[in-house]
Amino acid sequence: MFATRSPANTLLEPPIGIAPRFPILKSFLKSYTLGWENWESKSIPLLQRYGAEGAGFEFSKHFDTPICYSFNHAGTDLERVSMALRWYALQAALPSNSNTNKKGVTKKRAAKTPVRDMEATVAEYRKQAGSKSYLGPMSYACCYLDADNTAEHLKKSDEELSGMDWEIARALAVDGYAAQEIAHAILACSPYLSARKNQKEAAYATETAEKVITDPVALQRIADRAAAQSSKESAQALIGANWRPAWHRAVAYCYWACQMRTLADMGIFYYTVGTVGNCLVLGWHDWALSLAKHAKESIGRDFFAAAQDKQRTQFFLLRLIDDWQGNPEHKYPPSAYDDPLLTALLEQWRTPDPASIAPLLLAACDRHTNHAKHNSEKTDPDFPVRAWWYDPFEILSVLYLRKLEGLENPVLEHPLLATPIGMLPAIAPKYSDELLEAVITQACKERPELAEGMASAQSR
Repeated sequence: MFATRSPANTLLEPPIGIAPRFPILKSFLKSYTLGWENWESKSIPLLQRYGAEGAGFEFSKHFDTPICYSFNHAGTDLERVSMALRWYALQAALPSNSNTNKKGVTKKRAAKTPVRDMEATVAEYRKQAGSKSYLGPMSYACCYLDADNTAEHLKKSDEELSGMDWEIARALAVDGYAAQEIAHAILACSPYLSARKNQKEAAYATETAEKVITDPVALQRIADRAAAQSSKESAQALIGANWRPAWHRAVAYCYWACQMRTLADMGIFYYTVGTVGNCLVLGWHDWALSLAKHAKESIGRDFFAAAQDKQRTQFFLLRLIDDWQGNPEHKYPPSAYDDPLLTALLEQWRTPDPASIAPLLLAACDRHTNHAKHNSEKTDPDFPVRAWWYDPFEILSVLYLRKLEGLENPVLEHPLLATPIGMLPAIAPKYSDELLEAVITQACKERPELAEGMASAQSR
């Protein structure tokens, strides 16, 4: 029998409730995009080179100044790879993606392929010109015919608007629009084109469109997009229905990324503590404890320290681990103690009666959905990035530790727990591979304090 959300504890009345805007799986998967499209073509090769050569090789330039690869760059690239792998694993694991290879779905997606014609090109140009990216150039257009404009003002206005034409035309070329369609859009939409180009607008539009089609930047973006799509398709085919190895790899890469970035004072608190929970429920206790220790040491010097002070879920997990380990409690910021629900859950997580802990866990699931939203001027939620919205690591950590203590867990019915990611996983060996071991070996040479974690990793 499933537990219901009708608690006797007055602390939970009225219940928090599932957030009205918490996305169902179909909407979530549509809006949760692969953030690091170039992770396989750029981050992986850089990590391979770092593992083989160590730090110091030139990999980029800032204007004419060479940029050399470092420990910090390696930590960032590990994080990018880990979050890409997390995306693939979640796409494969979450149920609404299970029928993506069915014929009907394929036809439906093919029908949604954007139309490429004159009308669509004009609409896309207008859409881009109306975005915030072009507020500057469009402000010149608004005053183009002012009586007090000087020749210098008009020249500057034309330069700004021509620059906008070029950037939008290049974006259209990357999206697959033809030169003739792009020229038509410039003629139809570019502000005051005839006045700006002295009745030579047709030649200007044609020349811009033809140049942008062969522009090296546009061609490279097209190549990068094709490579990313090919990589995405091959990775999804490789993972298939067996998403767990990809998930284990993602958690392991994120563990080491968080260790490295925390040592460099570049950590992101909610990534770090979320990874603590992911490691814990896989049975990777030494990793979870090591990363929790470093997370506590990072408090106040985290990359986003101002937001960190308000992330109560993350403080809850660290305090839960303190309690499990029987350690004297670390001194946390005042906000770590002011959430009555999380305080009650921390006090009662060892209760033998599963029925009495169930309402607290369900309310904590509701709370998770209310904190699954982006940052705004008014809120600093605990899960500001979609990658963590359907990952109830704090709930699973309670259930895992109860199981470890020999306590019976309640059967909980909640959308957050109704996915493979929302279920307690089987204990797994710590993940490693040749690339990861090479990177960590080099990183330990630069930062010997990382070696403690390395020794734990090799004991898997």
